[in-house]
Amino acid sequence: MYIYMYVCIYIYIYKYIYACLVALELTHGCEHMYKNIYTVFALLAAPRARGFHDVYYEGMRCEPCDVTSFCTGGRRFACPAHRLTEFSHSDGLPSDVEDCVCVPGFNRTGDVCQLAPPGAFYYRKGLSLTFPQHKHTYQEGPSELQQCVCEPGYFLLGGACQQCVPDSFNPVPNQTACQGCPAWSSHARLGSTVVTDCVCDAGAYSVAANAAEFVCSLCAGGTAKAGPGNGACATCVNNTFSNGGGATACLSCHAQSVAPGGSDFRDDCLCLPGFEDSGDVSCVACATGKSKADTSNAICDLYISNSSQNITGQSFCHTCGEHSTSLSDRRHCMCNAGHTSNPPLSTVSAPVRVACSPNFYKPGLSQSECTP
Repeated sequence: MYIYMYVCIYIYIYKYIYACLVALELTHGCEHMYKNIYTVFALLAAPRARGFHDVYYEGMRCEPCDVTSFCTGGRRFACPAHRLTEFSHSDGLPSDVEDCVCVPGFNRTGDVCQLAPPGAFYYRKGLSLTFPQHKHTYQEGPSELQQCVCEPGYFLLGGACQQCVPDSFNPVPNQTACQGCPAWSSHARLGSTVVTDCVCDAGAYSVAANAAEFVCSLCAGGTAKAGPGNGACATCVNNTFSNGGGATACLSCHAQSVAPGGSDFRDDCLCLPGFEDSGDVSCVACATGKSKADTSNAICDLYISNSSQNITGQSFCHTCGEHSTSLSDRRHCMCNAGHTSNPPLSTVSAPVRVACSPNFYKPGLSQSECTP
């Protein structure tokens, strides 16, 4: 009876242990190995190293986990998405889910590995590493230092990113030189990224319809602009002029001359009446005996015969009166013979003329007194 009881207990224990092995997936392909209870007890008692999983066949052995999984308790578990044990910092074999780290180009957020965004970092072995100064990556999933390029406003020189100097700009990454400002424009900024930092110089204005077509042109004749900026050039006011070619200020006409607003040449400045163009950028007064009635750069003319003017810079002449005649220099009207000036010896251009008294006379053209 006791023998029968022991046999039942033996069979019951054997079935229980085998059921446990099946539940642990330790019997795959190995049913023929369990020939007796001693083998079963040996398998259960044998320690399983962390990082290995069991491969069962005749003469069982343990295999290390591959890079896509971690192993513990003799079982193999797949790493979560975008995680491998290849990049683990663990010195041993992968035996925990934390040994599965994000693949290059992925960044861990919580328990999830996500594709890393563009920016100032690249990602390897689950770590974020900083790119060199002024370098960025502009693609998702950066994983190599070589993926970083110089950011806008910089250019690559000797392996380092250099700032764009004043009067230049760079709007795009990964360049070996900055672009210069358009003609007749400049700026003082370092690291400029846009052409609109350039502004038209003094004497120039913007003719662009929009920022993408930014162009400066020189102020035309008759206009000027004193300082930098993209505004229009100002029209020269009356009695000033500019010759064009990017004038920063309108020039004043020379003395005794005038010009209309918007004049674009010095010769637009015309001498006033009584003044003539000297030929050396000045207006000079008409000499005595000459006059000029209009505003122009014409020369002064001698007065017509029997007229005079003894003052410079005049626009008109005096007509000699009765009993007087002008000399060739047209400076004075001289009294005819038999007449004298009142008072005698007058030096005015057209004196009062009186006849000599009876029994007095005066010969020739002069202002002399009559004598007996």
